Amino acid sequence: MAPPSAAMTTTVGYPCMGGRRELKTALEGYWRGDLAAADLTATLEEVEAAGATAAAVAGVNLVGVGDATLWGPFADTTTRLGLEAPRHRALSAGLDRYFAAARGAPGAAALDASKWLNTNFHVLVPEIGGEGGATLPPPADAPGWDDLVARVRTVQAAIGASRVVPILLGPVTYAAGCALSGGVTVASLVEAITPNYVAALRALGAAQVPEVQLHEPALVTSDGPALRPVYEAVFAAMAEVGLPIHLVTFFDDLGDSFPWAVRLPGVKAVGLDFTRGDNLDLLRTHGWPVGVRLGAGVVDGRSVWAEETASTALLDSVRAEVGAGVTVCVQPSCSLAHLPLDLDSETALPPAVKVRLAFAKQKLDLLVRVAGEVAGDTSSPGTSAAPGAADVDASATIMSAIDETLFERAESFEKRRPKQFSVSGGLGTMSIGSFPQTPAIRRLRAQFKAGKLPADEYTAAIDAATVECVRHQKDTLGLDVLVHGELERTDMVEFFADKMNGVAVTKAGWVRSFGSLCVRPPIIHGDLSRRQLPMTVREWAVAQAAAGDTPVKGMLTGPTTLLNWSFPRKDVSREAQAMQLAKVVRAEVADLEAAGARIIQVDEPALREGLPLKRPAWAADVAWAVRAFRLATTVAAPTTQVVTHFCYSDFADPDVLAAMDALNADVLTVENTRSGGEAFRALAAAGYARDLAPGVFDIHSEVVPTVAEVADRIQAFLDAGLEPTRLWVVPDCGQKTASPDLCASSLKAMVTAAVAVRSAGKVKSS
Repeated sequence: MAPPSAAMTTTVGYPCMGGRRELKTALEGYWRGDLAAADLTATLEEVEAAGATAAAVAGVNLVGVGDATLWGPFADTTTRLGLEAPRHRALSAGLDRYFAAARGAPGAAALDASKWLNTNFHVLVPEIGGEGGATLPPPADAPGWDDLVARVRTVQAAIGASRVVPILLGPVTYAAGCALSGGVTVASLVEAITPNYVAALRALGAAQVPEVQLHEPALVTSDGPALRPVYEAVFAAMAEVGLPIHLVTFFDDLGDSFPWAVRLPGVKAVGLDFTRGDNLDLLRTHGWPVGVRLGAGVVDGRSVWAEETASTALLDSVRAEVGAGVTVCVQPSCSLAHLPLDLDSETALPPAVKVRLAFAKQKLDLLVRVAGEVAGDTSSPGTSAAPGAADVDASATIMSAIDETLFERAESFEKRRPKQFSVSGGLGTMSIGSFPQTPAIRRLRAQFKAGKLPADEYTAAIDAATVECVRHQKDTLGLDVLVHGELERTDMVEFFADKMNGVAVTKAGWVRSFGSLCVRPPIIHGDLSRRQLPMTVREWAVAQAAAGDTPVKGMLTGPTTLLNWSFPRKDVSREAQAMQLAKVVRAEVADLEAAGARIIQVDEPALREGLPLKRPAWAADVAWAVRAFRLATTVAAPTTQVVTHFCYSDFADPDVLAAMDALNADVLTVENTRSGGEAFRALAAAGYARDLAPGVFDIHSEVVPTVAEVADRIQAFLDAGLEPTRLWVVPDCGQKTASPDLCASSLKAMVTAAVAVRSAGKVKSS
């Protein structure tokens, strides 16, 4: 019998920062005023074309293009639709308006930001309807899709028109991700923008593309089934254009939406994620429609593990279910933008780990190899695979080592709070944690890592900068609680990973988080424990010595955030890894306390983002995330104040609020200003009973808050019934990426406002 025909391949997104982070450099150059707008957009086009060329060279049949972005898909789509909030639309059209929505401008606060589904990539939340949102329908002078068409033509010239497939954020997922008010609903917004999407498909069809990808992950969420009428209406309208649509879903299975979603009008291909959820069982139960290509997302786009054998076996299972009459296309489970770019850039990874890895560029080769193996081609060598599923016995062994008596503090909050640090009159001020990493600090680190600066000289220089940072906070800014500034840390996860067993860190494994900010997620490959004992005490002691009697917070990252901002193992459960990380953090809490720390912050900004996309699946993950935090912190004595921090999450969700409360932290700090006060309103309505610190200014804005603005926010907290002795005044988040001047001016305004409200009541707005 002849072997089956070769499976075709496609990509659904690719990293766009560039091999040397060229886009990061260009963005920051533009923001400083050192780079022209044309040069910035040219850089974006160059890195996008390079990614498409890499896919073509690897042998991928259809190459997704258009997901490369200066900020994110919601920012791009909002601009194309002309649905900017009035405060931004009042600014001159172009990149300044575009970035004002993301970063703020004088008199025009930035849009709220949220995590993209359950990832660490931040997206904007467009405001539609109501007093401050965009009005419908979209304006006739909206920019439209000319920029996307131009980029498609550029890549067509490089790799051939027949291979280039435009990527668009789908209309329903766009609408579902907006902040809607004034009677606007997802259905009414989609109806209003349907003509714009029809126009997009016509323009792209004129560019002779073979099909278009519409990314619609809203289908896999709990809201997906209820959106059926909305999907059917907009897809019926788009189907009239006649351009084949590849409907792409990811991060979970289609659930109850499966039977109708794969049969939407105009859809000629459906991409399913077979690495998360259970689309395989849904396929087995419901079958597959005739004439629709199945995009088999069997190569995990969110994991650095190669897993070639597992991907091939999974693809075999998919093909067995659909039979010989269905065209199957091998594709990543989601965009490869969630991975580092190129494993070949790594020269220091442990060989036994590196051989099991595949970054974005290597996943392209993997796609083609898996398709070849399906076709009976065994000429390409296989890649060692990490196990594709958690080993139940190994996970159970880890969990059995957890002492169940370690999940409670020695005293209740009511008993321990009077023993902890407080500010007379309340409204104590503190920063969240990080201070600006100046060019001088970055040069020091680069010289040290390059072997050009001896360790003792580097340590001495960082210590001197830490002392300066502490004295600045105490003497110039007048903060009540200080931090050491985290000047020695590359970021809040990699720093700890580099001091642990069972984790590998990369040199160039950058993944975009938002804007120009990139992080290097560590790779968990074994059992976790501290390699350096302790990890943070020395730097804290340097800061506390400089602070005198003013307390300096010990700064740690919580276990769930350490896990969610790393690439985890696949051979043990996420819960088991979280508990091992909790034991690591617990030991560090004990060491900080023994050294004299009176306040210890354990940040958990990523607790929400790791949750499944379907609400019924939340309970188990929320439960172990809360248990991990409690295991990490219950070692603290009643006199030690445990602080935690959340940011850019769904604070209004009752399950998230319940989890925040169940952590049993003494002080909860939350991003609040960027989200328009959502956090404070939700926590106040829920009756949160411990100390609360809602942020009073947006750390991502380039605009310094006025004293009056901050005072108004503080007064609003008090007017809502919060006791001043239980209210702390803080920024939204850490200030690592801010300029020193912006950081200092913003914190000074915050302290001035807090002191004024504390001593003399509300500062009058001018």
